[in-house]
Amino acid sequence: MHKTCVILFCLLFFARLAFAMEVDREKVKRTYPMYPDFVTNLMSGAEDNYISVRVNVLTPDEETPKIIEYYEPLLRDSIILILNSKTIFQLQNIQQRVQIVEEIERRIKSLLEKELGIDIVEKIGLSRLILE
Repeated sequence: MHKTCVILFCLLFFARLAFAMEVDREKVKRTYPMYPDFVTNLMSGAEDNYISVRVNVLTPDEETPKIIEYYEPLLRDSIILILNSKTIFQLQNIQQRVQIVEEIERRIKSLLEKELGIDIVEKIGLSRLILE
């Protein structure tokens, strides 16, 4: 009985792990990382500060990243304008950083909805964030 329970537990565990890996693969297929990373100056007082960051766009299906790629110059310009208007102190604060990500997400959704008439962005994420 004990061996049967252990085997059943192991099968369920590995089945769940395989399912989770499949879900992650699907998200990777639907994610559009904007290359090259954004490197821009920040709004600052006496010091010259800059940010380097990668913006990742999660889309509802595997075909949508191609649409994001087509509109990338428009999106990059908008993202740079948002980042240029921020200070290093805003980006160091976690709560304000979340608000900045939400602002970028709203702006990208707005631009794409204006161009296409539909919402094709599920979520925006920032990675490789470097502040100096």
